[in-house]
This record gives sequence, C-alpha cells and structure tokens, in this order.
Amino acid sequence: MNYFLKNGLLAFDGGAGKLRIRYDTYHDVVAAMLREVLSLQHGGDKTAADAFIGAYTAWDDALHGVLGGSMRATAQYRYVMVRYGVLQQ
Repeated sequence: MNYFLKNGLLAFDGGAGKLRIRYDTYHDVVAAMLREVLSLQHGGDKTAADAFIGAYTAWDDALHGVLGGSMRATAQYRYVMVRYGVLQQ
C-alpha cells in the first residue's frame, strides 16, 4: 500500500479518512513495482532488498491508524460463529 501511495496509485483523503484509487495509473504503477521487485530478486542485493522493505512497510498512525479505525467502525462483524449440526448433541 505504501508503494502505491508514494507512486500515485492511491491517494489518502485526510478530511474524509478514505483512500482514493487512481485507476488510470494502475497498470503503470503495478508494472513499475513488479520491475523493481524482480530487479531486486535478480540482483540478490540484500541491503537493497532490506531498504525496499523498510521504505514501504513503515506504519504511519496518521494514515494507517485512521484507515484502520474507519474500517473497524464500518465492520458489521469482527468474527463469525460457526456451528456444526453434527457436533450439536
């Protein structure tokens, strides 16, 4: 998600607390990420791979926390209770 935010596929609307998807950039941004990941894998440079992971896995409470809170607030259920008739005796 952070890669997509940085490269313009996603945009965070702080006022609404929502993500906007820019579908017109989807293919280009996903292809760029794939090229970058494949290049890292092919190069075998652990330092570069660690830098990529570090750059795009950071948690920003002002962004991720707001989105998570919004998702929790709109979730109807947080779990599902499954009951199996064969076990009910």
